[in-house]
Amino acid sequence: MDTICTGTEQSDWDLAASEQLEIDAANTSFALVADRLVKIEVQLGSAGNLLAAAGTLLAVIVKVTPDTGDKCVFQQKQMNLPAGETLAFISFEPFWAANGTVIEVHAKSTAAADSSVGGKVWVRDVAPADISGVAVPGDEMALEDDAITSAKFDESSAYPVTLAMKEAGASIVRGTIDDTVGPTTTEFEADDITEATADHFIGRIIIFVTGVLQYQQTDITDYALNGVRGHFTVTALTEAPSNNDTFVIV
Repeated sequence: MDTICTGTEQSDWDLAASEQLEIDAANTSFALVADRLVKIEVQLGSAGNLLAAAGTLLAVIVKVTPDTGDKCVFQQKQMNLPAGETLAFISFEPFWAANGTVIEVHAKSTAAADSSVGGKVWVRDVAPADISGVAVPGDEMALEDDAITSAKFDESSAYPVTLAMKEAGASIVRGTIDDTVGPTTTEFEADDITEATADHFIGRIIIFVTGVLQYQQTDITDYALNGVRGHFTVTALTEAPSNNDTFVIV
């Protein structure tokens, strides 16, 4: 584990009023110059500038501004410091941060006497091998070249819902109204459906996608091919469809 930044030791943090802690000398934020796995560690209290010994609730917050520019509270920890204790060390879980990410550390104490406290902040670069359970971009792609082969991967068993949805989608038929023969509320034709078998679509459902019947559905009671157009008879709709209205058969 390498240290990216060891903050300059401070002596006058006003934790009673909530303080943004100096990370690098007098700088209260630290910008990463490369993608890194980062760990933040904070020491509160130093020789001559200790925490109050009366029993204190400490809260330390790490705020992150990614390269998108939207600042957010990334991690927060609280510590009940027992009476008599005057030093605290807070260590945050490692997290992945991209190049350009700006890190801030804020601290607050419930003790009014903690108005001039010393301390230090460390920003550390963590090697993935040093820890477990942290997601690092790219790990999900770390597969051997032959990790997925037809012998090892069966879509029907690995993703049965996905496969079923794909097959169901393939059975949907799209149609477009043709007004060569005037459409009515119970009969109409589609010039892009040319199934030759009579009664082929009986019992299936039509849902209109565009036009005055958009979102309305009905069931098919008869079907026949009329020249080069599919002719549908359906349970009565509220209105007749218009030329070029589109629908799906499900």
